[in-house]
Parts: sequence; structure tokens; C-alpha cells
Amino acid sequence: MARASVKNGGGVTVKNYCVRPGAHLTYANLTSANLIGANLYNAKMVGVNLFNAKLPGATMSNSYLTGATLTFANLTSAALQLATLTRATLAGANLTGATCPNGILHANLGASC
Repeated sequence: MARASVKNGGGVTVKNYCVRPGAHLTYANLTSANLIGANLYNAKMVGVNLFNAKLPGATMSNSYLTGATLTFANLTSAALQLATLTRATLAGANLTGATCPNGILHANLGASC
């Protein structure tokens, strides 16, 4: 289970804890959150703000990230198989070594996989 705290405007910040599979984090504010190695498998994260978040080695397979902000997020070696990233912002995201769904990330400016 994640420890969460309310942050300006009611956004949620998760710090230093793994999130359980299937977590509901829709529209959460996770700016600069430390989610290294977090298990976000099948998580509902529509519109989540992960600007500058640290997610190396995170499992995000089968997650719903439609409209999410992943600008400058560190997704090194993250697992993103079958993740839904429609309209996600990935400019400056680090996807080195990430396992990505074919054809989804390549169309987003600034992302490489």
C-alpha cells in the first residue's frame, strides 16, 4: 500500500513506497515522486502528473496512463508492455532500457525507446 499525503490543490504525493497492483491514482499529483521499482501493474492513472518523477525499474504494464504528464520522468528500465499512453506527454522522458509497447511511444515528441 502507498503512503500518500495531500499537496496543493488536493493532489496526492506518494513517497518512497511501492504502490500495489491495480492502484487508482487517476489525476494524482505525483510531481517529483520517488517511485523507483514501484509495482503499478494494471494501475488506473488517467491524467496523472508524473512530471520529473523517478520511476526506474517500475512495473507499469497494462496501466492506463491516458492523458498523463510524464515530462522529464525517469522511466529507465521501466516495464510498459500494453500500457495505454494515448495523449500522454513524454517530452524529455528517459526511457533508456524500458520495455515499451510497439508504436505508442515512438510517436511522442522527445521520447525514445
